[in-house]
Amino acid sequence: MISHAVERELTHEPVNATQNRKPVQMDFGEAFEIRDLGNHSAGTVMTLALLLAGTAEVRPDPKRKNFYEVEGRSEVYYIHVSPVTGIIYLLAVWRNPVAQFNAVPRPGFPYPEECSPLAT
Repeated sequence: MISHAVERELTHEPVNATQNRKPVQMDFGEAFEIRDLGNHSAGTVMTLALLLAGTAEVRPDPKRKNFYEVEGRSEVYYIHVSPVTGIIYLLAVWRNPVAQFNAVPRPGFPYPEECSPLAT
């Protein structure tokens, strides 16, 4: 199934030198396919799917056509949307620096790393 994003042409403003890219709205519709190219967890792929369900706000990559960043609450997802098939390829995921910057730890409350089962 071809997504609504592929069916219509997207336009966005040129990017300035500070890389302040304005988000655009993309309608991925009710059914779309995500292919994970980075061996991410099922939870990561599911979170991306929830972010993309219906209309999502994405930031176009100024250097690559059909590549986008999708901001989640704590992560940023880097995707490619095939203009031919509409398949969404998950390429990379990194921590959202805005979420990290805005996080205010409370005294006596453990940091997320301290709560991790991998913490030593």
